[in-house]
Amino acid sequence: FVRTKNVTYLGGTTKSGRIREGLEVMLAETERIRRFGFAESELEREKRALLSRIERLYLERGSTPSESHVREYIGHFLRDETIPGIEYEYELFQTYVPGVTLEEVNALGRHWLAQDNRVVTVSAPESSGRTVPTEAELAAVFGAVGSKDLEPWEDRAREEPLIAALPEPGEVVEERRIDAIDTTVW
Repeated sequence: FVRTKNVTYLGGTTKSGRIREGLEVMLAETERIRRFGFAESELEREKRALLSRIERLYLERGSTPSESHVREYIGHFLRDETIPGIEYEYELFQTYVPGVTLEEVNALGRHWLAQDNRVVTVSAPESSGRTVPTEAELAAVFGAVGSKDLEPWEDRAREEPLIAALPEPGEVVEERRIDAIDTTVW
């Protein structure tokens, strides 16, 4: 957000005229995390995704776009971030990500909805008939969410594959080239 400060940033986009409702949903979910934490299944799914992402970056390290390297150099120069290289990062992820516990993650979540030191910004186009909530209306949403009766979130994500048995691969029966648009049709 700014180089000298750490922040927790929540952002969202709403349909026209639904800013208060969008804020309420976002804050309610954050409050649910603060009160009850994440589910073990959510953490495990995220760890798998994180390890998969770093593995892909590691395997494709020979074709990393220059802009990725530039971002690392900028981070190093402006924020004193290290540049260990993808090989070492891959090793770090493999070593430490599996050991991240639900208790550690949930401890972070409890601090996301601090009661002080908040900044709320609303950006909306100017148009007739649309009203942007006032500061008092937005503050009321925070108060309402804090006293809301919430239940722990129930993870209903399915772990089995979307397709139980993959079908037999097909074959290309025709191939045609359209040079004008640099396309091959199969």
